[in-house]
Amino acid sequence: MGGRNSLRNPRRSLLTMMAIVLAVDRLVFMLARQMGTDNAMSENAVTIRTGNIQVQATGYHKDQTMWQVVEHPDQVSK
Repeated sequence: MGGRNSLRNPRRSLLTMMAIVLAVDRLVFMLARQMGTDNAMSENAVTIRTGNIQVQATGYHKDQTMWQVVEHPDQVSK
């Protein structure tokens, strides 16, 4: 019944199919753009701010002052 009904009014069927294709195309485009933006924001935050890891001196979380540094950074990097 659906096939026969779509053949009775081909103009309406074509317009409906074009609207569906356009909507799906816009949806895929917007999802790809959103995922790309999220990925770029994450990469920028890692690159600009702290990097992939952050080394903190012992006791930094208790007293978050700027003067608490890692005593021997060369030993930490090995």
